[in-house]
Amino acid sequence: MGCLPGLLQLLAPHTRRRDATSRERVPEDISNRIVMLNWRLQHGRNVRDVYNSSVRSPGPGHEEACFDAQVQHALVRVCCPMVHSPRLAFLLRRVAKFARIEGGQFKARRHWIASRLFHTLRKMASTDLDVERFVPRIQSVHEAIQHLLQRLRGGEMSCAEAMAVLCNERAAELATLPVPAAAAVVKSGLEAGTYASANGDAAAHADALTALLQLLACPPLREVAIKASRLKSLAILTIEEAAKKKHGNACADAAALAVVGVLRESGVNVTTAGTLEAGTTPLILALQHSFFGVAQLLLDAGADVNGCSPDGDLWPLSAAAASGSDAGMAWLLEHGASVTLVHSKGESIVHTLTLLGRHADHTPGTESGFSCRWLRRVIAAEPSLLETRTEAGRTPLTIAAFIGSEDCVGTLLELGADIAAVGALQALSAACAAAFLPVVHQLIAAGAASAAALPPGSPQACVVATCAVSAALRSELGCGICTARCGGRNRGNCADGLDILRAVLAAGVREAVDEDGYSLGSRVGAWLCSTEERKRISAGRALTVLQALHAAGVDVLARGPADEQPALHAATAANAPAVVRWLVAEAGAPLEERDSDGDTPLLVACDKKAWAAALALLAAGARVDIPGGVVGTLITTAEWARSLVTFKHRGVKLAVAARAREHAAEAGRVRGAAERATRGLEGPPHPCPSAASAASAARYTKGAAAGPRAARDQLAGSVAAAAAHEPGGWLRRRCECRCRSRLVLR
Repeated sequence: MGCLPGLLQLLAPHTRRRDATSRERVPEDISNRIVMLNWRLQHGRNVRDVYNSSVRSPGPGHEEACFDAQVQHALVRVCCPMVHSPRLAFLLRRVAKFARIEGGQFKARRHWIASRLFHTLRKMASTDLDVERFVPRIQSVHEAIQHLLQRLRGGEMSCAEAMAVLCNERAAELATLPVPAAAAVVKSGLEAGTYASANGDAAAHADALTALLQLLACPPLREVAIKASRLKSLAILTIEEAAKKKHGNACADAAALAVVGVLRESGVNVTTAGTLEAGTTPLILALQHSFFGVAQLLLDAGADVNGCSPDGDLWPLSAAAASGSDAGMAWLLEHGASVTLVHSKGESIVHTLTLLGRHADHTPGTESGFSCRWLRRVIAAEPSLLETRTEAGRTPLTIAAFIGSEDCVGTLLELGADIAAVGALQALSAACAAAFLPVVHQLIAAGAASAAALPPGSPQACVVATCAVSAALRSELGCGICTARCGGRNRGNCADGLDILRAVLAAGVREAVDEDGYSLGSRVGAWLCSTEERKRISAGRALTVLQALHAAGVDVLARGPADEQPALHAATAANAPAVVRWLVAEAGAPLEERDSDGDTPLLVACDKKAWAAALALLAAGARVDIPGGVVGTLITTAEWARSLVTFKHRGVKLAVAARAREHAAEAGRVRGAAERATRGLEGPPHPCPSAASAASAARYTKGAAAGPRAARDQLAGSVAAAAAHEPGGWLRRRCECRCRSRLVLR
């Protein structure tokens, strides 16, 4: 029975037959043990109890009891095919080993033992028996190390010695460990070692470092650590793990310093970031957390004090400034950090310090803030930094105005910042766009709106006017980002938009057309008739802004080269009768002005079904006999009202009809006066009796003889000739439409 097939044959069902040659008497102690084992299994005792009672039986029959347990396990495997395990072959080999024990009586009766156990256990085949519960599982080397690291993280002592034993005894398994598993072991070791070193006492610190040294002393793991750090820096991992300690920055710095030192001794590169890391370096991260011990170690290892992050957006001095660390700034300057370095977008250390004013923790008006203090020191060391520009053309003063930092604005103005610097956005424009009323007042008081800083008609003046008007229009809708009104993160207050406009106008900015060629009046009209509800202002807000512009002397009726429609057309399309009445009565908007499509405000009102605006225009004296192409053909408002079914507003229709009758009566009076003057009949003398009038009369007479249509044409020509000799006379314009004899008069 020394082979595995023989043992399986032993456990087969036909082994119930007893061998006739084996009739030796079974010793009493073995027989009693077999009977007891059979009884326990038949009376519901679980297999685990039977195994424990057999294996732990003291006395001379211990080998036989082990054999009983191993045979029992093998039978469970055979009888329960639903249980599968890779240890089945190992288990059966152990059974075969015990079956080869020398001893005549015991060896002779093995068939009988196997037969009795097989018949008993076959009755239990319907149950799912888990033999893994009875055979201790052997941990892999990866799991063993992870378990030991968990103990180390939990604060248990003497983990270093256990780590050394484990790495020495299972070095062969560590050599065959897959690279991902080995990298996970190294990472877990660094995290556990750093945590235990930062949160434990001196003894725990020493034990953690020794365990980490033993782990990295294993050649396969050390090679994996060196390669893994090229992708993701293990020094950065260590610093981040140490920074998680909430209390005691000195302890965290010491722990990170010790672990990074272990990495350096093991040959791992600790000075550069990995190829998969773009936003930081070990030195930058150490300075962000004020780990000056680690920073000094990195400098000693060859780190560059001016080295930028791989993406070029951060360098050590800016990292120290962003963390608000006076000690970090001073430490870097002592070690030769450059203040003229800029990152990939052109921002210098002065821009970084200015941006910190957004989160300044000092009281406005004081000079104790970190930003203001270091702005003075850095600019004193390098004055040219005061006017440095980013790639977008923004100076430090522009950034300070945009973020609403009154202290930074005051500090930069005190240091001599150019308030009239021409760039993508001036400081006053930035303050208006961000709705910072105190900064607007501060800049205006410093002369930002003077003629020297903002020459009338200059693009800078147009931008300031546009930003101020936009702030006033946005004040009704809300910006969604300010803290005071909208609950956002911006420190401005969009509710101050109208006050910002009034302050800019009072400072002397009178631009009527913006830098894009749109008039400010048309911009107000565009916000008034916007198709998006979240961008559409009320008629009251539009009227308030227009009144503020008009009161300051801004021409709200001016048309820019990019305007598609005047302000009156926009107010009409938005059906805002109050704005229409104000534009006509106060601003003097012409009622018959045409837009880019050749339509008058009344035609636009009828096309948009803005009946309230149409009534306001008719009440103001709008004419209904001027043709336009609203419906795709040349037609007057009166003809449109009479012929089109879509013209359904009865009040407007009646008003148009009444105005058409007035126009017809006026035209009749003019025609009669012209005829009397031409024929020499009674009536007022012709205003210009001349040879030309006589010739016109003669032509009319010839035309009358030719026919009534020719006579009407001759009459129209004579009236036009008479009007040509009277500049500014009563006849102003002649419009040709379908009926050539109709005269269109004002």
